[in-house]
Amino acid sequence: MTGLIPGNRNADNIDKDFEQFEYLVYPSKTIHVPTVKAALFTSFGFSQSNGAGLIVHPDYLFAALSKDELDEYRAKVDERMKRSTRYWQGALLGNHPYLQTKDAAPFTPDQETAVFLDSSARAIFDSKTKTYHF
Repeated sequence: MTGLIPGNRNADNIDKDFEQFEYLVYPSKTIHVPTVKAALFTSFGFSQSNGAGLIVHPDYLFAALSKDELDEYRAKVDERMKRSTRYWQGALLGNHPYLQTKDAAPFTPDQETAVFLDSSARAIFDSKTKTYHF
């Protein structure tokens, strides 16, 4: 939304083979452009974990939706904002902590291998017991 593209201060040894691609940019310093229509980004973490994402400017994303889809999306956003505002206010009033951290993995040691090897494995939160399970 701001047109700021954060640079990677550690981008000091970009492979020369990537220079052949016209639309790939590896800025080492933050740059400002009038509008970012779309962008791809990657993030590499510790222990070989990584992620990738696609960012699309809302004007272009919403223009691709029909009126009914846009109305449905707006209704969902409004409901999400109401829930988040109630949660935030509850935290300010001391009804619950703002950040709830886990002190253990949501799976048992016996489930660990199965969970790590199954890309569709998802933890389900049980609001009554305040615990996660598979």
